[in-house]
Amino acid sequence: LYHFYNVEDIIPINGKKLYSRQGTSINTRLILIDGAKAVPDGAAPLKNNLHSTVVNTHEELWDRVGLGNSTSPKPQTKDVKVIKLRAKAILIKQKQLSLGKLSTANRPLRILVACEESQTVTMALRSRGHEAYSCDILPTTGKHPEWHIQGDVLNQLDKGWDMMIAFPPCTYLTVSGNAWMHDPERQKERKKALAFIRKLMKAPIDKIAIENPIGVISTAIRKPDQIIQPYYFGDNAKKSTCLWLKNLPLLEPTDMLDEDQLEYKHWYDKKKKRWRRQPLWYYKARDLSDEERRRVRSKTFQGIADAMADQWTEKAKTYTIGALRARENEYWTEIKGDITLVKRLPNGMIEWNDFTKGTVRGIRAKSELFKRKTDAAKYFKSA
Repeated sequence: LYHFYNVEDIIPINGKKLYSRQGTSINTRLILIDGAKAVPDGAAPLKNNLHSTVVNTHEELWDRVGLGNSTSPKPQTKDVKVIKLRAKAILIKQKQLSLGKLSTANRPLRILVACEESQTVTMALRSRGHEAYSCDILPTTGKHPEWHIQGDVLNQLDKGWDMMIAFPPCTYLTVSGNAWMHDPERQKERKKALAFIRKLMKAPIDKIAIENPIGVISTAIRKPDQIIQPYYFGDNAKKSTCLWLKNLPLLEPTDMLDEDQLEYKHWYDKKKKRWRRQPLWYYKARDLSDEERRRVRSKTFQGIADAMADQWTEKAKTYTIGALRARENEYWTEIKGDITLVKRLPNGMIEWNDFTKGTVRGIRAKSELFKRKTDAAKYFKSA
């Protein structure tokens, strides 16, 4: 509701006191909405005293809804006056938020963790106070099924998320799978997998991160913005991991381990008649069932999950927030039907980040450049 509508107040009502004469005593809530937002933005605020103040009488309810326009002949008590003042204060604050005059950096973010059944990243985000949900066609193996959406993630992309972190299946996308690509069926599956990646990249979500091993995404779509390793973040493991980012900063190493300290397993491959070396964590999974092995090898390392939760929900808040003023030389304008943040270059050209193509530059700047995303949306919508 807060994302799509101007919610002015949520009023808890004591059903036992107000409705007992009507044969019921169920507590309820009255939600006041002042129309739909021109541009969907924001999420529900944190818990506050106003929304926790229970209305016990019809007079209090009338005054709470009336916001100073009450014609009730009964004198207002001190408690009622306090309720009205709080209601006015939250109304002003919410209107300022909708106009972009207050920072939304302190509110929890609504984050979709796509193609994750382990809930490793979801729990890291939840532990930092964010409203994160994992989503996968498989049931979750995590401890909180109430925070898991089982089904096709493509059906969830337009649900008003602030951010999406996606871990699409890599079975038909990795370089190591090229040896089996002579199979026509595997070629079809690879095309389907790439089509799925493109849909994730084009999702109507402001901040997006897509994770996958080194593979054909780099050649079929575009190169990654960053390649990281688990040992950059304190885990004794090596696994080249690519990140494709939209409106998110590069991850910074948090606990870099010496590569010489990493554990490996040396073993003799009888089929290929040669010695091989694999990271120990990867080798240990070889005796598991196919399904268990897939889960173990695709699970996000805890250090990377913590880095994503810390760096992308803190730094991202000041990186590109739609309702806030853009940074110096940055503006909002319309590009191919989307309101996009662009950087104005000294020569009068502009550049921006196209998620599927990388940085695009060399276009002459239009005169319709705005410091606020909401202002740009209103202008181009009316035009």
